[in-house]
Amino acid sequence: SGSTYINAPTGQLIHLHINDVMKMSLSVAGLTMGIPIAMGANKITGLAAPTANGNALRYENISNAVYDAAAWQNIINIAPSKDAVRDVFVGLTGAVTYKGTWNPANAYPAVGKGWWYLVDTDGYHAADGLGTPARWYEIGDWIIWNDTETEWDMLRNAYGDNVIAVSPGDDIQVAIDEIEAVGSGVVYLMPGTHDLSATLTVADIAETVDIVIRGAYNATIVNCNGDREAFNITKARSCILENFKIDASDLVAQTIALNVNETNDNKIIIKNVNIYGDVDRGGIGFALSSNNIEANSCIVYEMWTGLRVIGINNIVSDNLFDDCVQGMFLFSGSDKNSISGNIINNCTDYGLIVSNSDENIIENNYIFNCGTGIYNVLGDRNLINGNYIHSNTVGIRINEAGSNDNKIGINYFYNNGADVQDVGTGTIRYYTQAEVDGLLHAQTHDLGSHSTKQHQELTDYNAEANVKHLTDAQVGALHTILDGYTKAELDAINAIGIANKRWITLQLEGVNDFATINVATNYSNVSAVDYIMIFGVDLPLVSDGKNLVVTNTRITIGDADGSNYLDRVRFFGLSGTTGLTPLLDNPTNRTAAGVYTYGHADFTVGGTYRRGIYYLNIFVTNTNNFNMQALEMEYYYA
Repeated sequence: SGSTYINAPTGQLIHLHINDVMKMSLSVAGLTMGIPIAMGANKITGLAAPTANGNALRYENISNAVYDAAAWQNIINIAPSKDAVRDVFVGLTGAVTYKGTWNPANAYPAVGKGWWYLVDTDGYHAADGLGTPARWYEIGDWIIWNDTETEWDMLRNAYGDNVIAVSPGDDIQVAIDEIEAVGSGVVYLMPGTHDLSATLTVADIAETVDIVIRGAYNATIVNCNGDREAFNITKARSCILENFKIDASDLVAQTIALNVNETNDNKIIIKNVNIYGDVDRGGIGFALSSNNIEANSCIVYEMWTGLRVIGINNIVSDNLFDDCVQGMFLFSGSDKNSISGNIINNCTDYGLIVSNSDENIIENNYIFNCGTGIYNVLGDRNLINGNYIHSNTVGIRINEAGSNDNKIGINYFYNNGADVQDVGTGTIRYYTQAEVDGLLHAQTHDLGSHSTKQHQELTDYNAEANVKHLTDAQVGALHTILDGYTKAELDAINAIGIANKRWITLQLEGVNDFATINVATNYSNVSAVDYIMIFGVDLPLVSDGKNLVVTNTRITIGDADGSNYLDRVRFFGLSGTTGLTPLLDNPTNRTAAGVYTYGHADFTVGGTYRRGIYYLNIFVTNTNNFNMQALEMEYYYA
């Protein structure tokens, strides 16, 4: 092999041409290329470090790291991307336009390319039918109109990663575990029925989790889907369960729908959680098995026990326990709890049991139509005051000689078989005259309207020496605090007699497709959207020995037409032996907005049936074209 040398005089250029086209020019100053150089597998080596624009970069000058704005500050010789990040962001912000704030409770706002709104209220919004899915929004989120996809996009706020929305069919436990992993946040249960295959647990080992499990009120249903607990809360720094319904109709025996047994007595709050069983009345609604728990504004219906407490310093307030065997049960060792403002109704055995539990405050509760209203067994120093105890077999029963120093304050007894029974204890302490004087008002009160027993309250079957009647002065003083109600006034309040008949607005209990219900007549689906509205009569069927009589029905319709209308109104009495018995059946179609009064013949529900139910058949072919506003019932007791 050899070499070929081309020598040019000083100052001359050497040109290489192909077909008279210059491809390369070489001079003392350097090499100028007229064509690209294809290196193949070869490399250009020996590059000096770059010092200015136009210099080639060496390998060490090209970064493959993920862009990090904080770490890239003041670095000038490494390129993170083709465009500077600040330039990209300037382009983005220039392409979007702020249009104001938005509340998810409202319809989506006006649209425009790049228009964005700031979310100012936490809330859920349904899918818009264009492409935007159902979402849970938090304060501080952005919604930006995507003109290409014709849908709303969302940018989360600083806390957005800690809000997980769970649709029916998705695994709630996965969302709970994710919140436990990040340390705090919200699991939002989307509207619809969430069928469980296992109990949901909050059991953070490190006990550093603050978690909220929230639904869309009765639109969110957690179905136990078998004889299992829905929730078991054992470890959390704090836990709030709110705004959803539990279907506990499959529970039997002593299975608990919502069980709280927090290991270190951290704060657990349960509010606006409604638990519904069925006519079998199996299972326990809530079990508060630790301390410092709050349960308020909840409803428990048709369970064996509405609420069981085995703990200290718990607050149970403003709840409704209806149609259970036992309303509330303070189990052994449940001390210093506050039980106030609750409604306990139609509980066949007991409204409230206090068993071997001390120093509880039981006040301002409404206990109606139960076997025994309040039953104290081996409980000491409990205060029972300010309760309205009405139409029970026994109002208050203090049982066994070990029940010591329980204080019966100023309670209102009406129409009980026996107001207070002291069965062998002799340790009930009533308010002293000085205490009564401190609570007196200036009003007078008719004695006969207050109690059929005229304050000879104690019936002691074991030892007459233990009976302690109030003095005449104490009786007179007690009567001054009840605002002067007469028997006639109480009858008017309680709708006793046809002259005192009154209207009540009933609450919607559920909606069912025709195909899923069989009541007296089978209905087939006219289309996928026809439904039945169910309204239960949440009144005692017997009051003061008198039966509930229904005299009239009134329905208010806000919107209807010939394709979307009320097809039929029916009322059934439900008994334990014959099932549903039709008492009203009006097939008149209501195809226009208006107030419709049915004026039917009176029918008696009390004394024969244990429940009354309205069924309204609705035919619809268009979305949102039928608007049912109210169902009212006129009634009295006779």
